Amino acid sequence: MNRLERIVLPANSVGFNYFSFNPPVECAQRVAEMEDVAMAFGNEVVFKNLSLLVRNGDGVAIVGPNGAGKTTLLRLLIGELQSPTGRTKLGSRVKVGYYSQQHEGLNENNTLLDELVYEYGITEEQARRYLGAFLFSGEDVYKQIGGLSGGEKSRLSFLKLMLTGANFLVLDEPTNHLDIPAKEAVEEALMAFPGTFVTVSHDRYFLDKVTNCTCELENGQLTEYNGNYSYYREKKELAQKAAAEAVPVKKAATPVKAVQLEFTDGGHTPIAAAPKPRTQSYSEEKRLELTQRCEAQIAMIEAELKGLEYQMNDPQLQADPQRSGAIASEYQAKEQELEEKYSQWAELTE
Repeated sequence: MNRLERIVLPANSVGFNYFSFNPPVECAQRVAEMEDVAMAFGNEVVFKNLSLLVRNGDGVAIVGPNGAGKTTLLRLLIGELQSPTGRTKLGSRVKVGYYSQQHEGLNENNTLLDELVYEYGITEEQARRYLGAFLFSGEDVYKQIGGLSGGEKSRLSFLKLMLTGANFLVLDEPTNHLDIPAKEAVEEALMAFPGTFVTVSHDRYFLDKVTNCTCELENGQLTEYNGNYSYYREKKELAQKAAAEAVPVKKAATPVKAVQLEFTDGGHTPIAAAPKPRTQSYSEEKRLELTQRCEAQIAMIEAELKGLEYQMNDPQLQADPQRSGAIASEYQAKEQELEEKYSQWAELTE
């Protein structure tokens, strides 16, 4: 099946024409290719024999469980990491713009206004219009970048990415830490972006709006679905249902119940004791409290895994086998802890 074409909105249909300044240039039809690439940290193999083709105009979502290697895949794509096998190739005239959650491209000593005026050589009036489209208005433009919240830094980083003239955007969780109006600004910018992008995100509503292709990275394998996130979920559920129907169901043997015997006063006639409950029961209030606590712990562990994954991608760390091995072991332990928490959460929500 052919991949659906991504619909690009007219630039003047959003807050302002994001791309009137330094618009992205045309590039090759095959924007990026990965063929038989692999990555491992210490003895832990993240993936191998992985291939991907990104075509001009695509909006590609990379989805999958935490720890599957999604950020690692992005860093291979932009050349920050090198695969020991296969090849990664960018097409002719491709200019990459990378958005990471670390916001490395921001000068924390600048004000927002100075950051745009000095870096892009634009007027103060232009800078104010661009900042206003990403919800920085009035005196906000004089804030020092070092004092911004995580969400504000995310907005500024994304705005700068839009102004680089890149025609291929590689985005790692671009809507993290954003409130609803800020997410809508990012969505509008991508929907009007005339180039190509690949994004890692857990935000299904964002992915449904902006992407036309979904690639699932799980258990070291990359599976492509030619549609947005909802299309991917529908196809995956149909495949799982078909697989389940294809497996013959064996009739389970009737279990033999263990009976605890008690005796009457005469000691001759045994009677069965009342069965004891097998699982602990909670009041609804207590169950809700435990569920919320479990969800908070899951969120914290997932954040820790993301931090460990970033450390594992650090070339300096990879050059130190002892530290790299320690981080890999910690990562594996956290994955196990996360799996246990998910099992606990499933019990509580049954």
